[in-house]
Amino acid sequence: MIEGKDLPKGWKWKKVKEIALSIQYGYTESSSKDEVGSKFLRITDIQENKVNWNTVPYCPIKREEFEKYKLEDGDLVFARTGATVGKSFLIKGRIPESVFASYLIRLRFPKEINDKYIWYFFQSPNFWNQIINKSVGTGQPNVNGTKLGQIDIIIPEEVLTQHHIVSEIKSRLSVCDKMEESIATSLQQADLLRQSILRKAFEGKLLTQNPNDEPAILLLE
Repeated sequence: MIEGKDLPKGWKWKKVKEIALSIQYGYTESSSKDEVGSKFLRITDIQENKVNWNTVPYCPIKREEFEKYKLEDGDLVFARTGATVGKSFLIKGRIPESVFASYLIRLRFPKEINDKYIWYFFQSPNFWNQIINKSVGTGQPNVNGTKLGQIDIIIPEEVLTQHHIVSEIKSRLSVCDKMEESIATSLQQADLLRQSILRKAFEGKLLTQNPNDEPAILLLE
């Protein structure tokens, strides 16, 4: 950990538990495709930092329980067990009435904390190194609420600085996204070209042939 004297002015190391309003386990219930109760967000519904709310199942839940587990804008949910331990998702914008399942932990933060700043930190190597260390030595990877609360995070005290950092991260990551799109397109084109070459090779069309030669496919046979 960087010593406090080496931090930029106005920055501090904090434990997650010191900045979070609450660290709460999710609701225990079976999911249902029937439209009963509210939407029931599970770890498996979070794919590539996205949730397709149309495919999220439902669960029966009493109104008082719903209020306890209701997901709201700014909530950060965290996968606490299994192969996806450490994966997180930030609830933003308007979503259907939803609660979160028991294998998720929800964190809430006060207004003076930029929730996107925390979520970006939860994608960083600093965070993942701590998660790996805290989940080692168990039969199945697991980070409970207590361990999650002990995660160290470096954070500027001024919320305006947090906003500026989030804005800068978004700007620079958009460049990465464009690079990924370009690479994905190139890989797709390369795969199509590879298939075309192989197809032509085994149709006898890859090489310029003497009209009297047998097709390559017959020679291979």
